[in-house]
Amino acid sequence: MVPRLGLALVMVLMMAAVSKAQLSPGDLHRTHAFLDGLENCTKCHDKDRNKMSDKCLDCHQPLKDRIARGTGLHARPGHEKCQKCHVEHQGRDYDLIFWEGGPEKFDHSQSGYVLEGAHAKVACRTCHQTGHIPDSTKVSLLGDKVDLGRTFLGLGQACLSCHTDEHRGQLALTCRDCHTMAAWRPAPAFNHDKTKFRLTGAHNTAPCAKCHQTVVDHRTPEDSAFLRFAGLRFSLCTDCHKDVHVGRFGGACEKCHNTTGWRTTDKKNFDHKKTRYPLAGLHAKVPCDKCHKPGQPVRGGKFEHCTDCHADYHKGQFATRASKGACEECHSVDGFTPGRFTLAQHDSTDYPLRGAHSAVACNACHKRNGNDAREATIRFNLKSTKCLACHADPHKPQLKKLLAAGGCEFCHVESSWDKVNFDHDKTEYPLLGRHRDLACRSCHKAVKENKVDFRTLPKTCAECHKDPHHGQFLVAASGSRKDSAKANCERCHTPKSWIAERFNHNTDATYKLEGAHLRVPCGGCHKPASSETGDYVIYKPLDTACKSCHAGAVTNDGLKKG
Repeated sequence: MVPRLGLALVMVLMMAAVSKAQLSPGDLHRTHAFLDGLENCTKCHDKDRNKMSDKCLDCHQPLKDRIARGTGLHARPGHEKCQKCHVEHQGRDYDLIFWEGGPEKFDHSQSGYVLEGAHAKVACRTCHQTGHIPDSTKVSLLGDKVDLGRTFLGLGQACLSCHTDEHRGQLALTCRDCHTMAAWRPAPAFNHDKTKFRLTGAHNTAPCAKCHQTVVDHRTPEDSAFLRFAGLRFSLCTDCHKDVHVGRFGGACEKCHNTTGWRTTDKKNFDHKKTRYPLAGLHAKVPCDKCHKPGQPVRGGKFEHCTDCHADYHKGQFATRASKGACEECHSVDGFTPGRFTLAQHDSTDYPLRGAHSAVACNACHKRNGNDAREATIRFNLKSTKCLACHADPHKPQLKKLLAAGGCEFCHVESSWDKVNFDHDKTEYPLLGRHRDLACRSCHKAVKENKVDFRTLPKTCAECHKDPHHGQFLVAASGSRKDSAKANCERCHTPKSWIAERFNHNTDATYKLEGAHLRVPCGGCHKPASSETGDYVIYKPLDTACKSCHAGAVTNDGLKKG
C-alpha cells in the first residue's frame, strides 16, 4: 500500500501532466525550449492572436529593425503574421520555417535580391552561411541571440560579401561594371578602351594573361593566384616586348611598327641606314620581303658577300682570282651592267687588250653559254686566246702553213686587220719597185663568198697587166704555136716604173740608132695609132728605109738638101 504522502505526490504530478497536455499543443522548437512552461505562454501569446507577431518581434529585434526600415522579405505585404510561416509546438526538431512548395520554389525576389544567372542555380546555404556574414553583423546578431548557422539574415548584396576579390583591391569594387551574373569569365562588360591603355590591332586578340601575369597571393592560406592588373608599365613597347634590335633603333618602336603586327612596318619612314647594312643604289628600291622572307627572323641574315643573297651568275669562273670572285670587283649596287672591269684590269689577265681589241664590246668575245635564261651565263674563261678562237678564217685553207707557223699574227696586227705586217719577200713573188706601193687587194682580188685569192695568182706582168703594145712584142717559145706567144715585159721594163729602162735600141732592135738618130725622140719615129681595142704606139714592124721617114732627096751623108 502506497503511503498517503506518496500517493498525493503522484496525483499532483498526474494532474500537472494532464493540465499541460490540455494547455500546450506540443513541444517548442529547441531554439525556443527556454520558453517552455505555463508561466511563459504569455511571452508569445495574448488574447488577440493578430498581435502575436508583435511579441515575436520583441525577441527577434533584427527582423523588427528591417521591417521598420521597410527592407527584406518580412517588410513585404502578406508577411505580417509570423505564425503563418513559422509554426511552433511541432517538436524540438521540427523546422520552424514553412516553405510553400519547398525552399527551391521560394521567390527570392521577394527578399529584395533577385537571383540571376548562376545565382539561380546555387543552393540556399551556399550563400547563406556564417562565413559570408560580416564580423560586425555577426556581433550584432549574436547579441540578439541569433543562430548564425540557421539564419538567413546578415548577408549584403555586394558581390564581395560572398565572393573573394580576385583582383586583390587592384580595381574598383563594383564588380558588375565588368562581370555579369552568368559567369565570372569572360567579363563581357569590360571595355579596355576605358583604361589607360587602349587596345588596338593584334593587342585585341592577345590573351589577357599574356600581359597580365599571374601573381600568387601568399597572404591567403591556400596561396591563391590572381592576375596583376594594376601597376603595369606600358608607356613603351619594350615594357612588354623584347627589343629584337637591341637598342640600335632607339626605343620608339612605333616609328616603324604598328599594332597590326610586327611584320607590318612603315617602310617609308624606316631608315635602313641605322642598320648594319645601309641600302644604296638599286638596293634602296628592292621590296623589303625580297630580302626579309616571311617566317624568317629579321636579324641574323648574312650580307657580307653579294653571293649571300645573289646567285653566282658566273658559276665560279672568277674563284681563282685574288678577290676570290668578289662581285664588287666588277659590279656596284647601282646595277649589274655595265660592269666596272676596266681595260687596265683586263691587262692583268692572260689576254691584255691591244689595238682594235680595246674598242671591241665585251660581249663580242664573252658570249652567253646556252639558250636557257635560267642556266645561261657569260663565258669568261676562254679555252683559247688565238685569233681563230673568235675570228673565222677568211682565207680558208689557203694559208694553212702560215697559220700553223705563226697564226694570224704572221700577217696581221691588232691595230687593224687591214694593216698587214706581212713580209712578201718570203713568198715566191717578192715585191719590188712600185709593187711595194700597191694595196694587197690590187692583186689579191675577192672571189666567190668574198674569199681572197692568195695562192693562184699569176706571176708574170702580162698575166696581171694589159698589153699596151697590142701584141707587138709577143714572142712564141721555140716549137710553140703562134697563138701561145707571150710578151716578155721584163726584157724592157722593171717594177720601178713603166719606163723601158732595160731597152737598148742598138741591141734589142733590128735598127741601130746612130748619129743624129740618137737625138731624135722616140715619138719621132714611133707614131700613135688606134684600133678597135684602143690606142697604142707603133713599134714594129717599121720601115727602116730613109725615105720612109725623110721626104725629098737625101745626100750620101744622109742630110736632106736645101
